[in-house]
Amino acid sequence: MEEAKLLRRLRRGDQRALEQAIQQYSGYVMTVIRNRSRGLLSPEDQEEVASDVFVVLWQRAAEIHAPTLRSYLGAVARNRTVDAMKKQQLSVALEDNDIEIPDSAWANLTRRALREDLARAMGALSPRDREIFYRR
Repeated sequence: MEEAKLLRRLRRGDQRALEQAIQQYSGYVMTVIRNRSRGLLSPEDQEEVASDVFVVLWQRAAEIHAPTLRSYLGAVARNRTVDAMKKQQLSVALEDNDIEIPDSAWANLTRRALREDLARAMGALSPRDREIFYRR
């Protein structure tokens, strides 16, 4: 389902939209959690963090202004994972904190999202500021 439509339904309090979001994004959310925790959280703790992510989605749907629902869920999943690890006094070495991009398809999606973010940011600039940015 298209993200914008799904988010509109979530904002209206449509429970089926939440079910759809869980179905559509739970694999991605779990991957973010596993990558961020580097196996330090138990499977049960990972499931609890994932549940928290979707509770946050439900509770804060009206406040979401992220470029995509996927990016919002990824950010919440990373933050909730860090919180769970802090609560259990677990830590990952600094050099291990980077999430590796698993394949070129993911890399292409990331580049496209960055291009879209940059285009939106450039569109918000005045013509003069945009020209300065381009020349720089």
